[in-house]
Amino acid sequence: MGENMFKKEKVTEYIWTILIPTIITFIISWVGSYYNGTSTVSIGQPTKVSGQYITPINISPYHDIKELRITFPQKLDVKQISSNEPINVKSDKNNIGVESNSTFEIAKIVENNSVQLLITTQKKLNDKEIRIDKNGNNISVNYESQIVNPAKKQLINLIITSSIYFIMLNILALIMNKRWDKYYAKMKNEIKEFEDNAKDLDKKSKKKSEELSELRKTLNQAFEETDRIKYHEKKKQILLLAKLNDYKKELTFWRNTIRKVLYELPDGDKKADKLIGTVTSSLKTYGTVEKNEHDYESLKVAAALLNDSDKRS
Repeated sequence: MGENMFKKEKVTEYIWTILIPTIITFIISWVGSYYNGTSTVSIGQPTKVSGQYITPINISPYHDIKELRITFPQKLDVKQISSNEPINVKSDKNNIGVESNSTFEIAKIVENNSVQLLITTQKKLNDKEIRIDKNGNNISVNYESQIVNPAKKQLINLIITSSIYFIMLNILALIMNKRWDKYYAKMKNEIKEFEDNAKDLDKKSKKKSEELSELRKTLNQAFEETDRIKYHEKKKQILLLAKLNDYKKELTFWRNTIRKVLYELPDGDKKADKLIGTVTSSLKTYGTVEKNEHDYESLKVAAALLNDSDKRS
């Protein structure tokens, strides 16, 4: 998921930083080329030659120009118009209320075929009053008297183009900064969330470790307590067996004493055995018979050792 998001951000960054500026540059260049390629009509200033005035009109078609209409502020005849290229020029005599003007229509000027017209008049024409009816053609009209310095015009175009680029780049920079701030805030939140999760897991891990340590401690205490109980039980057992050994010695002493007394009577040995057998049978103390005796002396030694060990501890 993180890798896909990274790729998506890369693609978006590529679109905003490379593709869109390229498209904008292309559009600006295309628009500039379009306007620079517009057909132009340049109207020059009248020049006096041999008592007559000659006014030049240069037509530079970027595309085919159809039905271009030119109106002059004087009454003129078609014969007063000369051209360097063969063109079809006709006078428009349907003008109403403009008897002092003359309008001519040029049927067609072929693309990239520059035409130079020379208008010969007796009176000086006011070039600013010569009107061009574009009639739907993409034409730019320039008056020589108003033409600015080419270097100045180039400088103005350069300033305009640079300003457009500056504005577009600043807009793109602003958009990219906002996108970067949004992306940075998103990544910051994800990092904080990851750190919080890591801290939470660390706390849980420490808690589980403490619980496990406490459980081990409890188990060790239980084992120690079990061992202690077993030890004391064994100790009690050994001490009881040792005490039984003392009682057995005392019982044996009295049995032997009684037996000696009975042996002095007639048939004393039989009477002694019978009496002792009867007592043993009645009390069920068969363990006191010598052949069933355990190693009580060893038990007594073990009990003594346990007592010494307890005293040291």
